Amino acid sequence: HAEKMKRVQRKLDNLRKAALDEQKVNEKERGFFEKMKFQMLQNLEITLRNFHISYETKSTTKLGHPFSFGVTIHYLQLITTTNKERAEKVKENTLVIAQLKEVELLSLYWNTNCTSRIHMPFQYVVVSILFIFLSK
Repeated sequence: HAEKMKRVQRKLDNLRKAALDEQKVNEKERGFFEKMKFQMLQNLEITLRNFHISYETKSTTKLGHPFSFGVTIHYLQLITTTNKERAEKVKENTLVIAQLKEVELLSLYWNTNCTSRIHMPFQYVVVSILFIFLSK
């Protein structure tokens, strides 16, 4: 009985040691990925103007008419700048980092009673979208 308990205790100790080793490896990997994420975000420069994503379905509702939802963005800018407050990419040895984030117009919409544009000619769809943007 004593020999069996020693074997069980050794197995438990080995499992605990393996779990601790795995935890140390995970912490090292997490540190590496945090550094990589920081390095990628350090040189972030995105400028986006008139952007529109729309999802439209013909008739999946019980009401039997189409619906749509989407996002529109007019001018989004994410620039990483140096401590000199110039919009430029950050060098690795820069000590102070300031980030500029800017969104001018952001709209989210959900339309449960829309006219479907799925079968409309492309030019008509473009004109109707431009009309919506220009009328606001």
